[in-house]
Amino acid sequence: MDRRVGAACAMGLLGCGSVDAARLVVRVDGIRDTAGRMVLHVHDSGASIAKGKPKIVRVADAAKPMTEFVLPDLPAGRWALVVFQDFDRNGAVTHGWNRIPKEPMAFSNGFRPGLSTGIPKFQKLAIEVKGDVDTIRLHLDEVHLFAKSGRSQP
Repeated sequence: MDRRVGAACAMGLLGCGSVDAARLVVRVDGIRDTAGRMVLHVHDSGASIAKGKPKIVRVADAAKPMTEFVLPDLPAGRWALVVFQDFDRNGAVTHGWNRIPKEPMAFSNGFRPGLSTGIPKFQKLAIEVKGDVDTIRLHLDEVHLFAKSGRSQP
């Protein structure tokens, strides 16, 4: 690479990607129905999750048995991922009268919500994204009130 182009990339003047960025591939399996669409929320803090304001949102058609999202230039650091299948295409997780999500969800770090775990918090969902290429697999599932544990089993 020409030195001038390399310097411009390092300073972020060209769309060459961040020096401390990774290509994150998120593979979501467990998709049983192709209705609606898959929505990925990428959070950078606990406040982001609590306010429902993700740093990054990606949308893809639901595909069985797996849907893949690619984040080509995600800055290295700690991130929390939440995926849901948006059956009604309203852009948000639809809840029942009891506040339990009606749409299947998946969380980073193997988190499974339940009575004993409560609402997902950034610290429980956070994964470390380093450089180059990282791949993470999330399993989409119905949210059950009586989940056996806060982490899914491998």
